[in-house]
Amino acid sequence: MTPQEQRLERLLLETQHAIMQDVVRRIRRNAGQIGSAADWQLDRLNQLGESKAQIRKLLKKLLKLSDKEINALFRDTAKQSYVRSKALYEAQGKSQPPIGKNDALQQLVDAAFSQTQGEFRNLTGSLGFAVYEGGKLVFQPIAEYYQHTLDRAVADVASGAFDYTAVLNRTVGEMVRSGVRTVDYATGYHCRIETAARRAVLTGLNQITGKVQERNAEALGTEYFETSFHMTARPTHQPWQGRVYSKEALVTVCGLGSVTGLNGANCRHTYYPFIPGVSERMYTDEQLEKLTEEMNRERDYNGKPYTLYEATQRQRRLETRMRAYRQKIKLLEEGGDADGALAAKCKYRAVSQEYTKFSKAMGLPEQRERVTVDGLGTIGQLPKQ
Repeated sequence: MTPQEQRLERLLLETQHAIMQDVVRRIRRNAGQIGSAADWQLDRLNQLGESKAQIRKLLKKLLKLSDKEINALFRDTAKQSYVRSKALYEAQGKSQPPIGKNDALQQLVDAAFSQTQGEFRNLTGSLGFAVYEGGKLVFQPIAEYYQHTLDRAVADVASGAFDYTAVLNRTVGEMVRSGVRTVDYATGYHCRIETAARRAVLTGLNQITGKVQERNAEALGTEYFETSFHMTARPTHQPWQGRVYSKEALVTVCGLGSVTGLNGANCRHTYYPFIPGVSERMYTDEQLEKLTEEMNRERDYNGKPYTLYEATQRQRRLETRMRAYRQKIKLLEEGGDADGALAAKCKYRAVSQEYTKFSKAMGLPEQRERVTVDGLGTIGQLPKQ
């Protein structure tokens, strides 16, 4: 991830943690001050109003900061994509117009930025928790989640059937497992807020990069493009990466414009203008065959084989688990459950050690920034004996 992407994801995770932190604080306060039913009803309404106002404040701050970050990220991407073809312009005896005077490019960046911000505002308008009820995953808007969670927590403690620590552990575990989600109400699909945001930004970046290269190709008088290559490409993208295609073949062969194809969801590939007889390919067909064979060579870990792509997918799952444990540790500490926090630290350390061992065995670099991007600082340290 670029520094801008890391900052954006950190803002989202900090917002998520602040929402969860507010739930823990209110449960802790009410566990020691359970009044009459009428008092609780009045207090609950007050808390809910305060919480909704706090969430609105957090999201307003988030959108304001992400406006600046996303705009800078898009313009940097456009600049990098634009100047990449400078050598081809010179080889063709043409001059590349300054990026600042390219009105069409500026309009393209503005359109992608506006589209992404529209997705962000839709995302923040549909935030909620996805929790298991009766074995099924049910989406609850944030206001309903607050009301349901606080009601249940106070009722459980008041009944005497559960102590405060048990209620806190259950609530924190539920929040961390579900995470703050966004829901497309048209389809019922839900995903974590940082995932939805990353996809929104990546879509905008892909749009800019692709359109810039298409404009460059048009100016250079070529209909051919070379696709990029990386060693951890998903299996369906491996056959076409690193090769040269016409604009039409980018669609028919590489799936440009589809969710699962080139520049689709979570795709890291892009494409660049290619002039036959002038451009030099990054990789020959023979090199690509050897690299693809190496990518798909299975590496054994604890009796299970992994290709490089499969190994990166397990890395992402381990990173998600570590982020969840870090959040759980922080919330339990803030809730005053030292024993629960210690148990979570032990589990976090175990997953962290497994991540290091697995990455080393697969020959993949660790990406700890994906774990610590949550903005929680140093966490998970076990007390000295």
